This record gives sequence, structure tokens and C-alpha cells, in this order.
Amino acid sequence: MRIRRLQTAVVATAAGALLVTVAPAAQAVSPVRDSAPTIAELLKDCGTATDYCKFTPTGTSTFFTAPHQVALVYNCSSVAQNKTVSWSDSTGGSNTVSTEISVTAGFDFLSKFEMGFKQTYGQTWTWTDTFTNQDTLTVPAGEVGWITRETKMHSASGTYELHYGSPHWGHYIWYVNNFAGTAPVPQEAGVHMYGSRKMTPAEKGICGSGSGTFPGVPKGSPYIPGIPITHGGPIVKHGR
Repeated sequence: MRIRRLQTAVVATAAGALLVTVAPAAQAVSPVRDSAPTIAELLKDCGTATDYCKFTPTGTSTFFTAPHQVALVYNCSSVAQNKTVSWSDSTGGSNTVSTEISVTAGFDFLSKFEMGFKQTYGQTWTWTDTFTNQDTLTVPAGEVGWITRETKMHSASGTYELHYGSPHWGHYIWYVNNFAGTAPVPQEAGVHMYGSRKMTPAEKGICGSGSGTFPGVPKGSPYIPGIPITHGGPIVKHGR
């Protein structure tokens, strides 16, 4: 493939990344329009319409999400009780083009991102992850017990390099700079906390006339705003 390096053009897109074009075609008309492509158009071509496509990370970091509820139990009895709760928590990732291309869409550029991250940092990247666990908590009589989780996340940014076999948008080679992705660190417990609070009159109705065991309630049932929460302390804590 002959490449004539005549100029370098930088195009800013609405998504905030930069598309840098190099090596314009020596002759002939591009088989696609000559105006600049969108980031999504280029990434959809990665590994399918290109001869070469690679993602090279340039930086990474980790952080924890805000606490979110993963389990809720009611103690309808007149004495404190211990309860072992099984729960699962699913977390999805995002990236520069998430609003246009789902992270579960199966496009090759997503796997190129995973591969580049693994090769550079020796760590696994997955765009979605489900973590399952069991925790035991003590819930006082007539109270609601809950478990929260702070999910450990990581992010990475870098550059895609795409080579076409023929001129596309007037060029053989395109770069997508400043592409960024965020996803859960796979199978990391994160930080779990538990606590309890008094039931509201409406919640006491859940207990009915039963014997006072722990009836189940849907995952994600919200706290009642304005009611003090007594924290029981950490169940699991690591990664900080």
C-alpha cells in the first residue's frame, strides 16, 4: 500500500474526542463520502471494514461508586435475629460512544479495547459484571435491615488506530484519540456496609399476623427518607 503524507487534519466532534486523519489517498476517489466520519462510524468499522485496528491505552485509574442498596430484610419478631442474606449486584460500563453503541452490542472495537487493556496492564476488562455474595447481619426487633455496596470501578483512555485497504473519507489511516471507557472491576467485592432502622407503620403492615420471620422484599426497595439509620459497621471492606 502506497501512502503519501501530504497533510494532517484534526477534526473535533460533538462527542468530545478528536479524530486525526493522516496519509490521504494518492489518487482515486474515496468509495465513501469525503466529509469527516463520526467516531461511531469509525469504531463500527474497526475489525470489520479495516485491515488493521488496535486500541492502545495511555492511562488508567480506579474509584468506588456511591453506596447503593443490594439487600433489604424485615424483622417482624419481638427479638433481635440474625439473617444470612444472599444477594447479587450487576453493574454496567460506559464509554465515549455509549449513547450511540451499547457496550453489549458485540462490536469488535469493544473487544479491541479489552485486549489492549489486558496487554498493557495485565488486568481483565469486562463491560458488565455481576457479583454475588452472602452476608450475615443482626436486625433488632421491629426493624428493617439493609446492605449497601460500593462497586469498585476502573477507567481507561487511549487511542484507536484504523487502517483501511482503500481510501475512506479521503484517507487510508484514521485515529480516534481520547477514547475513554469505564467499567466494573470484574469479581471485586467492593465495600459492603450494613445497618438497620425502625419500621414505619406502613412497613409493619408487611409483617401481617405472621410469626415474625424475615419476609422477603424486592431488591432495591428504597430507604424511607428522614428516618435515622443506625450503622452496624462493616461486613466486608477491602480495596481502599
